[in-house]
Amino acid sequence: MDKLNGAAIMPYNITETGENDVEINMYGEIVEAVPTDFWTGEPIEGNFIAVDRFLRDLDDLKDKKNITVHINSVGGDLYGGIAIYNRLKALPGNVTTINDGLAASAGSIIFQAGNTRKVHAGSNIMIHQAMGFLYGYYQTKDLKEAIKQLDAGNKAAVNVYAEASGREPESMKAMLDRETWLTGQEAVDAGLADEVIGGDMPVSMSLTADKRALIVNGVALPTRGMTNIPARIPVMPAAMAVSPAAEKPVEDKEKKERGNEMEIKNVQELRAAYPELVNQIEAAAREAG
Repeated sequence: MDKLNGAAIMPYNITETGENDVEINMYGEIVEAVPTDFWTGEPIEGNFIAVDRFLRDLDDLKDKKNITVHINSVGGDLYGGIAIYNRLKALPGNVTTINDGLAASAGSIIFQAGNTRKVHAGSNIMIHQAMGFLYGYYQTKDLKEAIKQLDAGNKAAVNVYAEASGREPESMKAMLDRETWLTGQEAVDAGLADEVIGGDMPVSMSLTADKRALIVNGVALPTRGMTNIPARIPVMPAAMAVSPAAEKPVEDKEKKERGNEMEIKNVQELRAAYPELVNQIEAAAREAG
């Protein structure tokens, strides 16, 4: 695992379990590159699987006979997922993919790379149309170009699923169009997995109260881009509100008169006061390039 300034920056592990056997654990979001903080330029901490680094590490495994890939991923960058899928398919050894909890979007494409694809009964596979983020002002020609790119992404994904499942592309496209979620046996029946396996620990999956993240086997995965999350996934209760009586009393007259007003003088103070707002602004800025 690569490190930056002494800290791990990739949420995956590659372990040699035998002379010719390797196990890979991919738990996180597929990104072209690790995102950076808009204000400081420093890498953002998170479950980010950077495609270029992962492919570089994968090159070292080309002589291994047996490669097992455990996946728990919300997906992310479509073409990054396709690149990993193609490289896994090109390995001369036997590749087994195992869905430990969630293989969604680009993560579900990577899952299809296995010569044998295994899924737990409570695991989920999710496939949907390609999505993109738009921010700013656009003319008709710009929007048409964006649609053209999304259509190309959809066709590429459909081709992967059709090849892996043995089903007609039209059938797979219909599943993408409605954002389809499949549990273990459903995935096998759809041709998107080969077998349902048991395990010592059941799959745990729940939505945060604000529905902005899925907690899958203890790993937080963002839900942005998901439009049809099944009702069967439980929603975590909201955190208990702090009682006004428990709040620290205002100690000076000026604070009493100002009430909830705050004087923010710099970015640090803004982040401390409104961390979620700052995160949203940074995310929008990154996606806008």
